Amino acid sequence: MKILIYFFLAFLFCGGQSALAIDFNSLASDPLWIGQLQYRKTILNHWKGEADGPGFFISSQGKSSPAAELEATYKIFQEHPDQPWGYTGQPVICAFPTRKYFLEQKLGIQFRDIPCKEREEWKRPLSGTKFYLVYSSAFPNNPASMFGHTFVLLSKHDPPDSAQGLFDYAINFSADTAGSDEKSLLYTIKGTLGGYPARYRLYPFYQMINLYINWESRDLWYLKIPWDEQQIDRFLDHVWEIFTTTHFDYYFFDENCSYRLLAAMDYVDPNLHAVDHFYSRFPLYYVSPLSTYKYLHHFYKDNTPEYFTPSLRKTLKNEISHLNTDEKKHFHHLRRDSQDVEHENNVKVLDTLITLLDYKKRTASSNYLSSQVLDDLDKTLRRRSQIRSPSVDGPAVKAPASPLISHEAHSIYFGLGQEGDRKGSLAGGKVAYHDILSPTEGFERWSHLNFLEADLTYFQNKFKVRSFIPLNIISFFPIESYESKLSWRAELGYNQQLSTYLRGGVGASVQDSSEKAMAYGFISPILSTAEDFTNGHGYLLEAELGFLAEATKWGKIWIFYRDFLRPNTWNFDDNLETTTFRTAFYLDTNNEIRLETDLNDRATDSKIYFQHNF
Repeated sequence: MKILIYFFLAFLFCGGQSALAIDFNSLASDPLWIGQLQYRKTILNHWKGEADGPGFFISSQGKSSPAAELEATYKIFQEHPDQPWGYTGQPVICAFPTRKYFLEQKLGIQFRDIPCKEREEWKRPLSGTKFYLVYSSAFPNNPASMFGHTFVLLSKHDPPDSAQGLFDYAINFSADTAGSDEKSLLYTIKGTLGGYPARYRLYPFYQMINLYINWESRDLWYLKIPWDEQQIDRFLDHVWEIFTTTHFDYYFFDENCSYRLLAAMDYVDPNLHAVDHFYSRFPLYYVSPLSTYKYLHHFYKDNTPEYFTPSLRKTLKNEISHLNTDEKKHFHHLRRDSQDVEHENNVKVLDTLITLLDYKKRTASSNYLSSQVLDDLDKTLRRRSQIRSPSVDGPAVKAPASPLISHEAHSIYFGLGQEGDRKGSLAGGKVAYHDILSPTEGFERWSHLNFLEADLTYFQNKFKVRSFIPLNIISFFPIESYESKLSWRAELGYNQQLSTYLRGGVGASVQDSSEKAMAYGFISPILSTAEDFTNGHGYLLEAELGFLAEATKWGKIWIFYRDFLRPNTWNFDDNLETTTFRTAFYLDTNNEIRLETDLNDRATDSKIYFQHNF
């Protein structure tokens, strides 16, 4: 009888896995637990969960205590596994499948079986897919896409196919923004300060094609990640947990689209350490989509084949380039005067005209879409439908240089300089995305985007900050025969001439047929705290004319002339005009020798320096 009582007491107090017998502190330190709840250490070495919305943490202390969250999860799974949870009111044990798997594996137990119909329905069309990381190229004309974008494609096609794979699915992490915000600098300001909530979403792939390739006219690059079915399933379960319970505050530089995907991928493959890689970067921490794309290719090495889909703009330029002289004449005539489209019989001309009108329709803001474009498109489609001849497929769009061979983002430089009669040494650095003089491969040719650029000098035993520029954007959009858009610039900083200043400008640019040389002009209002320079007005107007050329594959040259209009007379001041010569010679992708000279009536400033991108 005593033996039976002892067995009963042992079962009551020690049987199974009693919460009292589990060392939650030790179990919560497991990297898998830390990874799947996306905890990170703060500067003070405390844990902090990065999820910001309600519903992700079961414990009231869960955001700062992995152990408290683990214990609360265990208890609710044991006692109330069917308690409604999250945005959809699903059973709590269905809301957190990776937590359930973790606890069952680590403790050797089995929780009560609860049907999870919503999750199974969500995952069903994603079964049997391949995992691709997709990089959408940068497009500086839109502040929302200055750095590019990354998302995940789950495709049943290998390689991915933008036509046959339209009904594949993509998982995208993006901020909830007002549509108007994305086309303004307000997006950058609010995004930098965490002003938007952001979530994972599941989209049919055709919607991503429409958004990036058609509407925003950006190229897509795909990396096939060598994950097996089990790893992809874990990734989907992890996304499901976040998708149905919480959101994250969106930060443009770090907790962005790429960061959240990397954090999820770190959980699936603990050897990846992708987030740690970016946290360890010097001088400042940020995660760029391009660096993400390159890091994953480097980590998985030869197991990541790459594929490419061109933007609608590249497709249009390709079609126009393969028209013969007579066809181009007809095309441009119909582009200017659609009345004669009813008499056009050339299939290539009509197809190219349809592509052009479709491009104009998709890329125009809804407020500025001309009704004439829609009428011309309808008219051309009607005419094309009357001709039974099939379309003639010309040569495919040639893929540009892969983002994988692009230069690194950060840079430091040091060298020698001269300001008038003073000579000395100089050094500096910047958290850049792409400097227009750096190698073009992997970037839009005429893009320029630098952050936190500092230029320091040491002349005659005196140390000086020559310039500090937190933001410098130049977006050239060369005029084409079929399209005219303004180029623009925005710059905030400090230098010795303007003191603290804000420069904004608009202009026009044209390029040669090889697209390797460009001329441009800008008119730029400037707000400046240099009262002597502005004659006490605090503002002036700058005119700039320039020329850029990729002289050889080993370098570029940039020449520009600037003069200023004084606000009191609105006349150009000959004492302020400057002609600048800049050139870069590439030792390799990430190492350059640069020369710069500024010529004006007051003095000649020059410098020569070595720049390393890392």
